[in-house]
Formats: sequence, C-alpha cells, structure tokens
Amino acid sequence: AKFTSKLHNKNILHLDYSAGNVLIKKEANKYKFKVVDVNRMKFKKLSIDERLKNFNMLWASNDDMKIIITEYARINNINKNYAINKAISYSFRLKLFKNFKKLIKGKIKNIDW
Repeated sequence: AKFTSKLHNKNILHLDYSAGNVLIKKEANKYKFKVVDVNRMKFKKLSIDERLKNFNMLWASNDDMKIIITEYARINNINKNYAINKAISYSFRLKLFKNFKKLIKGKIKNIDW
C-alpha cells in the first residue's frame, strides 16, 4: 500500500500493475519494492477512482484487498469504506471478465468445426 501510494503520489500509473510486475526484496529489516515492465506506465494526475482501480490486477482475495486498501486509504486520507468497496468492485469486474474470456476460449476449442 505504501509503495503504491508513493507511485500514485508521483503521478505514476502502471497499466499492468500485477504481482508479476512488482519485485520485492528483503534487505536488512526492510523490504524494497521495484516495478518492472516500465514501458507500461502513464504519467498523469490520478483521480481517487483511477488509484483504486490500479489495484485490480493484483488478483488479491477480498480479505487481502481489504488489508491493502485499508492501509492505502489511511495513508492517502481516503474514506476507508468507499475505498474498499470501490477497489473490490474493480477487482471483481476484472476477475469476472478474465474468467469469462477463459470460459469462451475453452468452449471454442471444444466445438467441432
């Protein structure tokens, strides 16, 4: 949450902000975070909704998302309940869309042309 907040506060929006594109390394008693796939970034002032939607590709469970977003909301002085509901809604919609695409692809493979 803190790392993402720093990115967003520097007007950085990663267009593929997924777990595979965030590297975490423990050094001494601290964690260092780095982003890869940097060619997929936009630099602009972000609305609250754009910030919250940026978490949807993490593919986190609702419980994990609540923990992350609670801290993100605290850091950025955003209404916690609004932030959690919005972020989980964006996450749910992306999961629904991706799973629907997988279902369709699976069905198409099984059709005898």
